[in-house]
Amino acid sequence: MNAWGLSSDACVGDPRFLVESAERVGAEVVFLPTLSLYSPASDERKTRIYVCELRRFGYVVLTRPLWASFERVKRLAIAVTERGFEAVPSVHAQSVREIESVLSLLGGEYEAVEIDLSTSLSSSRAAFLLAAEVAKEVKDILSLEVFIKLPVFNLNYALLTQLSGDSPVRGVVFAPHVHYTREGEMFRVHSTLLSRVGYLLAESVSRFVTLPNPGIVLEEVEGGSAGGFKVLRGVSLLVEALLAKGVEKESCSMEGVSWVTIPEDLGIMVSGGDLCPFGFLRGEEGYASTGECDCCGVCISLAREYKLFREIVPES
Repeated sequence: MNAWGLSSDACVGDPRFLVESAERVGAEVVFLPTLSLYSPASDERKTRIYVCELRRFGYVVLTRPLWASFERVKRLAIAVTERGFEAVPSVHAQSVREIESVLSLLGGEYEAVEIDLSTSLSSSRAAFLLAAEVAKEVKDILSLEVFIKLPVFNLNYALLTQLSGDSPVRGVVFAPHVHYTREGEMFRVHSTLLSRVGYLLAESVSRFVTLPNPGIVLEEVEGGSAGGFKVLRGVSLLVEALLAKGVEKESCSMEGVSWVTIPEDLGIMVSGGDLCPFGFLRGEEGYASTGECDCCGVCISLAREYKLFREIVPES
């Protein structure tokens, strides 16, 4: 169960859950949700997680990349650092100036930053080839250590060669996910099977290049070991919380999945029990209080049906 860190792909928006998860798995580093210059300033009431299959032996979960707002990540960063963990911002950018701008908008003081090259449908060859140089500039100009997160299913071997040996980066993280778009929305696929194949691919690459502090995100229930890689936990944290409540789901088609925008001042009422990994459902039928729920969408994807409601407080 122990892990070196929590991945920026974990899709956790609740500070309490994030900190308790870090403590539970013995993490040293918490990579914050990925931001870009186009990230919203404040939270959007839009779902970001859809559970397609949930079993103790494996799962398939879709998430919405770049979901986090600057306001949300600030709150997570404060909670993480107050509990003594190293918080590392994750940035989707292609230049040191972009990274500097994102960190300026985020605020706070950090020792390292993660350059996320995995959050894209097709990272360009130029972006990969420039990554090592950008990492060096971040280290020299911003005085920050650098982690680079790479898509394990779209590796650029020229970049891997640049990152081996006398490398400008503190570590390399392999992300075993794939992305696709549908009707203008982006989806990231997390699955136990993809994770196992991704690990085998990363392991084969490591035989030919020596990378600094290689890590990999494991999409496994209860985690596990990964040979010579540092283990990061991601969406599996949410999966374990649901399984602990006895929640499971048969496989469903991904074709009809879409992200839902929840109007302001409306809550979500679901049938079928406690389907929230964060504990934000209340009552026998289960309903989300508008103050706590951040509309992640987990309960909607698991419920037999759901309704939106407005809580009316009678005047005294």
